[in-house]
Amino acid sequence: MAALGSGVTVTEPTNVTAGDTTPGGVVLAYTAAVSASNYQALCATVAPDAQSDCNKATAGAKPSGTKDTNIEIGYVAVEGNEALVGFTGTNCDPNDSPKCNTNSDPAAILSSGKPFDQLYSAAEASVVSTTTNGAYSLGPLIQVNGDWYLNIPDSYFTGSGSGNSGNSGSATTSGNTGSATTSGNTGNTGE
Repeated sequence: MAALGSGVTVTEPTNVTAGDTTPGGVVLAYTAAVSASNYQALCATVAPDAQSDCNKATAGAKPSGTKDTNIEIGYVAVEGNEALVGFTGTNCDPNDSPKCNTNSDPAAILSSGKPFDQLYSAAEASVVSTTTNGAYSLGPLIQVNGDWYLNIPDSYFTGSGSGNSGNSGSATTSGNTGSATTSGNTGNTGE
């Protein structure tokens, strides 16, 4: 994974706990919240400046039907205050086609030979895309005041054209950064 760049630190798959302070713990907390349709918990995984919009966008939302199973954190790449989290497992979203996607490669996409910045941009774009067709993608995270959050722009929740590229989370997405709960996609790119 040397192609990611000289300033990138790569961590091999390891056991993490949902909600711990690691990038992988944030992704596990997010996927658990999505599967439980617990939108308040989901919005807590989003960068602070997007949390209010996430909470507004998901207020009163019905269960999405999105389920993540057997999610395990794969390789994690960190460059400065940005991280890309790979994971294995299955995401099923009744609004996607195909309805389920499974990744069994903990190095998927990170081992593609592309530099970190290019992969991070692709992961961010997949968060707001409505055309990933259930494809797997990395989870883009950002560190704010020492804590890690999913990097989902404000515009994802507000529907506006601009957003803060240092934000993350996922409103009610339809399962794509390991999971989500609306019909956007949080983190699946299909690369």
